[in-house]
Amino acid sequence: MVMLSDKLNRKSILTSIIIFIRPSSIVKHMPSMKERSWPKPSKESIELLDRHVSRFAAERRQMFGFPCYFVNGNMFAGTFSNALFARLSEKDREKFDREGLGSIFEPVQGRKMMEYRVLSEKVLENQRSLDSWLESSYAYVSSLKPKRKS
Repeated sequence: MVMLSDKLNRKSILTSIIIFIRPSSIVKHMPSMKERSWPKPSKESIELLDRHVSRFAAERRQMFGFPCYFVNGNMFAGTFSNALFARLSEKDREKFDREGLGSIFEPVQGRKMMEYRVLSEKVLENQRSLDSWLESSYAYVSSLKPKRKS
């Protein structure tokens, strides 16, 4: 049994263990949200999302400094810069990717959010298509375990 000395505390031991186990997770400097300068979404992008999401029982909150919608604490759709994105099931992501309807959502370079897809102009210009993908997103996220508020 190892005894902790006065000079060592549990936090430093845990930090050492984490660094030993996952050295790739060490980031010298990740810019804070205030340090990042992402373009603001256009008024039209925000209105488009608000209009198409209004029929869902969803909570509108800010994420990444942009309007997003949540169901049971889980984000299902939102704006980012001038893009709209949605969280999709595995089956829907496969179909979305196969049809070339957008791309994986990557708010920070190298930090892909694999369940989320950026909706292409082709989707945004077709109200039926946009509604269909948002309905799929809402249905999928509604089926997920609710997140507890912290």
